[in-house]
Amino acid sequence: MTVLTAACLKVWDRPVRAGLPVSANQGLVGTLGALARDRSDGTMLVLGTSHVLCPSGSTGAAIWQPGPCDQKDCDCNRVGFAWREQCGLVVSDGHKYFLDCAVARLDDDVPWDPMVAGQRIKGMGYASRGMRVWKVGAGSGETAGVVIEDRHEERALFHDGYRTVPNQLLIQSLHGAENPFSVIGDSGALMFDEDGRAIGLLWGASPSGYALACPIKPVFDALAIDLEMSG
Repeated sequence: MTVLTAACLKVWDRPVRAGLPVSANQGLVGTLGALARDRSDGTMLVLGTSHVLCPSGSTGAAIWQPGPCDQKDCDCNRVGFAWREQCGLVVSDGHKYFLDCAVARLDDDVPWDPMVAGQRIKGMGYASRGMRVWKVGAGSGETAGVVIEDRHEERALFHDGYRTVPNQLLIQSLHGAENPFSVIGDSGALMFDEDGRAIGLLWGASPSGYALACPIKPVFDALAIDLEMSG
């Protein structure tokens, strides 16, 4: 349900679900990738990228859907607060990966829906070259693509300069350059294989224009989460 408040004239969507726009106080809008649970205590979380949910690298800041209310001191659009993040290199199963990922803790009074584009998530999968994938992003909606590299490495530009990002997924649109797989605002979208298994977390784009995503298992392990698959 989309809600419009008369006082604030601000539109938001409830229940929160994958594909919706989210932002932190700095205002950079990204995508809510999925609902997840903390492995230690089952806390309900929402998955996204560090550069959207924790742009300063710190946790605790409010998370909004889609953004802060225009009215002073109004928190009508708040859905939670930044809980845990990882932006940098990690080692997982003996391999080095670059991750840009974060979770926010969902406020208790915020309704949620674990479905993605009307489908139930089928767990976690692994990407391979030639695999067809799809995602739902706040910027471009539902799009389809193909993994053209599953161990991609390049130099990516960040706010503090260039970094080497190893072991990334490189995704090309199935519908040509005029219909890209991802656009601005899609960061944080979860990618799925054709069987509905999560295989990557979208966070950026390569200079070639293809989408870049982190393989999903290192993301889940770094954040100590599992996807919420029930409703």
